[in-house]
Amino acid sequence: MKSRMMGSLIPVIVLTIPVLFAHTVLAGTGRQISASYSVVQKTDLGSRIRVAFTLKLVNHGNEALTVEAISFGSRHAAAGANRPVVLLAPLADETVALEFAVPKVQYERWRKDARRRLLFRINTPDGKACAELITMRRIPGGEGE
Repeated sequence: MKSRMMGSLIPVIVLTIPVLFAHTVLAGTGRQISASYSVVQKTDLGSRIRVAFTLKLVNHGNEALTVEAISFGSRHAAAGANRPVVLLAPLADETVALEFAVPKVQYERWRKDARRRLLFRINTPDGKACAELITMRRIPGGEGE
């Protein structure tokens, strides 16, 4: 009877281990960060636009994270990389001022997108590095977009 029970548990155990491993690996990535933004100022530069943001970053995880760079755009079309180097303590938040000069077309596409994202390059204390597109929530009261 016991061997039958163990035999039926083996597939469950075998399927559970990869899921637990994947969760552990992802726990050290930027998925622990959330961000809110406010546009502070926009300046027309002809074919480009300079946009100044205030970002509020929140680390929801239990380990410190270092934001090495923040880029405007997707993984494939990152523009205007900004290197703020922000240390986010566990379960803490930081406010960061950023400025990007990007093509107007790219800014307009970002502005009209329902999921406004920036690309974050993040490092953990154990040396893991990742790039995460983080969808941001708008903080009311800014200049607007």
